[in-house]
Amino acid sequence: MPSVQATADADAAKKVDIFKRQQRTEIEGLVARIERGRAEHKGHWAQGAARLMQSHKNMVTDLHLRQNLEANKVSTSVSRPTRLVRQ
Repeated sequence: MPSVQATADADAAKKVDIFKRQQRTEIEGLVARIERGRAEHKGHWAQGAARLMQSHKNMVTDLHLRQNLEANKVSTSVSRPTRLVRQ
């Protein structure tokens, strides 16, 4: 027949094992939650970066178009002879 101390030690060891298993499960859950958050954050960042790059590209294109329009206006006004009005 096992002694009272041996029984108490076995019960304590069993409780420690159960506690460690619960802690491991909780930590695994937290790690999975953190990883999901990281992945979501990376996705949002990439989406924002793509939008910013597209906005920059649109702005550069618009500036080139405006510059070409101004250059055309200047070249047509320079190439057209101006008439002097006599009074």
